[in-house]
Amino acid sequence: MRKTRKPKILWGRVFDVILLFIYTIIATLACLVLFNFTNKYAFILAGILVVIFFVYFFSYKVKTKWINFLKRVLMILLCAFLFVGFNFANTIHQSAMAFNDRKESTITMLVLTLNDNSIEDLDGQVVGYENNKNNKSFAKKSLSKLNDIADEDAISFKSKGYSKVIDLISDLYNGQLGAIIINKDDLSIIPDSFGDVLNNTKTLKSFKYKKVVHNPKENNIAVNDEVFTIYLSASDQTGKPTSDSLSDMNMLVMVDPITKTINTISIPRDSYVPNPALDYQNDKLTHTGASGIENTVKAVETMFQIKIDFYAKISFDSLIKIVNELGGIETNVKIDFCEQNEYRSFDEKDLICLKKGEQKLNGSQALAYSRHRHSYENQDLGRNQAQMQVIKGIMKKMIQTGFSKADKILKILPNYIITNFSNKQITDLIKAQIDNNTKWSFNSIQLDTGTPGDGITASYPDESLSVYYLSKNDVDTVNGLYNLIVEKPTMNKFSYDPNDEYAKFSDWTNRKMYELADEDNTDYTNYSEDYNSEYSNDSSNSSDNYSNSSDDTNTYDNNYYDNYSTELQTPQEPTYSNDGMYYQ
Repeated sequence: MRKTRKPKILWGRVFDVILLFIYTIIATLACLVLFNFTNKYAFILAGILVVIFFVYFFSYKVKTKWINFLKRVLMILLCAFLFVGFNFANTIHQSAMAFNDRKESTITMLVLTLNDNSIEDLDGQVVGYENNKNNKSFAKKSLSKLNDIADEDAISFKSKGYSKVIDLISDLYNGQLGAIIINKDDLSIIPDSFGDVLNNTKTLKSFKYKKVVHNPKENNIAVNDEVFTIYLSASDQTGKPTSDSLSDMNMLVMVDPITKTINTISIPRDSYVPNPALDYQNDKLTHTGASGIENTVKAVETMFQIKIDFYAKISFDSLIKIVNELGGIETNVKIDFCEQNEYRSFDEKDLICLKKGEQKLNGSQALAYSRHRHSYENQDLGRNQAQMQVIKGIMKKMIQTGFSKADKILKILPNYIITNFSNKQITDLIKAQIDNNTKWSFNSIQLDTGTPGDGITASYPDESLSVYYLSKNDVDTVNGLYNLIVEKPTMNKFSYDPNDEYAKFSDWTNRKMYELADEDNTDYTNYSEDYNSEYSNDSSNSSDNYSNSSDDTNTYDNNYYDNYSTELQTPQEPTYSNDGMYYQ
C-alpha cells in the first residue's frame, strides 16, 4: 500500500493571512480615529484601504517568488505607516478631548514672617490669614496645622482674618502681626511699593492642597455655522492656570465661519473697567481675573456692551515649553532690557537680558520679552505689542514645521489651558478645517488711543495704582465691530427689474402724449414741469421708504453713547454706572 502524504503547509499563505489580519485591524483603527477629524478624507482613505485589502487577498494565486516577497514587504511597510499615523492622530484626538476636562490645581499656602523671626517667636503674637472667598478654607486648614505644630512646642498665638491681601501684608510689615498665612499666587498681585515680599520675609511653613479650578459651563453654539466671540487670557504664573489668577494678557477674538474672517482686539491689562465681583467698582482689568475667568469675561462684556461666547485662559508656563518644543522663534526685539526669569528671580545670575534687534529666542527669553514693560515709554502698550510679536512668531514657526510638532504641542496645551469649548465644538472646528482646507483672513486691532494715568482701584482702594483709561474711540471700536460682525444689521427684501420700470415709464409717456394730442393748445413747458414734478415726487417717496427701512432694520443702539463724554479731559477718577458706561 502507498503511504498517504501529509498535506504540505504553505507557510507563505499562512504569513499572508496573518499579515492581512494585522492590516485589517490597523486599517480599521486608523479610519475610525480619522473620522474624528474629517469625514471626507476618512471615506477616501477607507476606500483605498479596502481596495488594497482585496488586491492583496486575491494575489495568493501569484506564484512568482520575487513578486510575493515584494508584496509582503510593501504590506509590512504599509502596516507600519498606518500604525504610526494611527498613533499620531489618536494622540491629537486625546489631547483635544483633554482641553475640557475638569482640572485640578495645587494651592500653596505660605506661612510668612519677618526675616529675623522663627516659630518660637510667634508665642503670644497674632497670626493673620486670608479670609476672602477664594482662600478662606485653605487658610483655616493651614492655621489649624500651624496650631498643631505650635502645640508641640507649647506655643500659643491668636489669629485674625483679613479680606484684603494688601492689609494683611501691611500689618506684617508694621509689626502688628507675627506671621501671615497667604496663597503664594496672591503675591503676584501685590503693588510694586511693597517690594519683593518673598525676599523681604522668611517662609516658616508651606502647605499644599488640591483644588478643582475648572468645571466649565458649555453652550450650544454651532461653531461652523454661527458667528462667535472668544476671550483669550494669559496668566503670568508658574504651573497650571487657575480660574482665579490674574489676567495678564487680554485679547478679544471675533470669528465669522461664514466669511472665514477672524478679528482680534488686544486690550491693555491695566484698562480701567468695572469689576463685577466688587460691585462694579473701578478696577484694573488684570485684577478681575482674581475672581475667576468668568468674572473677567463679565467685566469686558459690561465695559464694551457685547456678549462673549467662549473663553480660554492659558498659563505663561506653556509659552516656555511650546517655544522650546518648536526649537525657538524668530522675533525682532524692540528694546534693550533685563527681566526676571520664569521663577521670578531678580538675582544677577538669573536675569534674562536681551539686546535690540532680530534674533532667535528660546522659551525663557520669549517669556521675559512678553513680561517686560518698564523700559517702554508707554509700558502696558509696549508689552502688548511684544506679546503679539511672540504669538505671531509661534504661529509662523508652527506653520513652518507643519504637523511634525502638532502632537507634541497638543500634549502640552491641555495641561496649561482652561476653556469652556466643548469637546464636540473643538472637533467640529478641526473637521471643518481639514475637510474644506479653508483659508482664513486675519485682522488685528490694538486699543491704543486711551490715556495712561493713576487711579484708585477696587482691589486696592488705599493706594493709587497705574491704570489705562480707555478712550471713547477704543470703546466705540469694539462695540461697533461687534455689532457689525456678530449683530449683523438686516435689510428688507426687495427686487428691482429695470424692464418693469421701463414699461411703467413707457405707459406714462404714452399717456402724456395722448393727452397732449387731445389738446390743441399744449404748453410743453408745463409738460416738462409736470414730468419733473412727478419724477421728484417719486424720488422723494423712494428716499422716504429707504429711510424708514433703515430705521426699522438698524440693530445698532444709538443711545449707547449718550452716557459718554466727548473726551476724557482729566483721566484720574472716571466713574462707571452699573451698566458699564463711563462718564465725567
